[in-house]
Amino acid sequence: MNVQTAIKRELWSAIAKSYESGIYSSAILDAVHFLTDTIREKAGLDGDGHSLIGQSLGGDSPKIRINRFQTQTEKDEQKGFAELLRGIYSSIRNPRSHEQIEDKQEHADAIIYFINYILSVIDVSKGPFVLEDWLERVNDPDFVSSERYGTILVRDVPLRRRVDAMINLYRGKNEGNCDNIRVVFLCFLKIGADVEVADFLKVVSSELRSERDEAIIVRAIQSLPNQLWPKIDEDARIRIENKLIRSIKDGKEGFRHVRNSSARVVRQKVMEGVFGTWAVELVEHFTLREELVSELYTLLCAQEQENLYVINNFLGLLPKIASYSNEKYMEDLMIQEIVTGITESNFANLRLALAKNMGKLPEYWQKRILEQTGPLIKPVIIDEDDIPF
Repeated sequence: MNVQTAIKRELWSAIAKSYESGIYSSAILDAVHFLTDTIREKAGLDGDGHSLIGQSLGGDSPKIRINRFQTQTEKDEQKGFAELLRGIYSSIRNPRSHEQIEDKQEHADAIIYFINYILSVIDVSKGPFVLEDWLERVNDPDFVSSERYGTILVRDVPLRRRVDAMINLYRGKNEGNCDNIRVVFLCFLKIGADVEVADFLKVVSSELRSERDEAIIVRAIQSLPNQLWPKIDEDARIRIENKLIRSIKDGKEGFRHVRNSSARVVRQKVMEGVFGTWAVELVEHFTLREELVSELYTLLCAQEQENLYVINNFLGLLPKIASYSNEKYMEDLMIQEIVTGITESNFANLRLALAKNMGKLPEYWQKRILEQTGPLIKPVIIDEDDIPF
């Protein structure tokens, strides 16, 4: 029988170099090492030898179960299988690791076939963690959006599978629940290692470095905790920030005419620069802060529809954004442009928007604006048919 065709392809890859060189004792050790790595991966553990077998297949609640583990017969079978594996380490691996043993090909073949059988049992065994099942739990409609629940899910992921879990969770963001995903990522950040997060963010950076679909970029922003943004590769980060600022540059809110089935003209609110509003999520971590401040100030200095866009989407952030500017008086300039837009415009929706969003501003901003606009920003009841176009 040909060993190469009779055993698992992965096992053959692990032993091929030693086996084809005729170093059969080394081939046996390679096979045992492959078996060890398989058990570690399945159980999510980092042990070795008897300790690894005890943690993965032993005890009252084994991480790897070769059967249902309910009847006494099944428990005895589980125990016997664990003993077989301990025997592999005691009688096969250890002597060849500590002594000079030269195995013949027929001995090596017998041991390798036996290890291949052990691997076939482990392949169909039930492990403690199935990635697909775990991903379904994250996107479960009954997911509990809390740190406590998210931490429970994260702790269910074996240490060796954390990066894999984060990457697959991120890749499923377009069909998954972004709010749930963000909660889980926050929990990963709290209990995970920096190197795990760094490996995960390589995948994120790679996508954002070239992705053009704004919908996919938005899903990424929705899914990732804001504090991760500065850890994304700078070129990818700046590219997305620049796309957001370009969208803000087009930002305006207004009305357009559409006709319904009865041919009656109705007005439907539309907004340009929708993509750019997602900068709100990242503003505290923006690299292109000065460019963002400049663009928002430019819109405040523009026409009514541009003013409305800023007030509806960025008003509460203007005080913080102003502090990012190298221009010492940017705060004064922004307040003055808001006042000018209100006092010099007959655009009623602009006044309504400011009245609605005024509470998002700190008190001293509110006071300065009210001192100069007075009753102009009190809510005004208007008829849509009277809105000029």
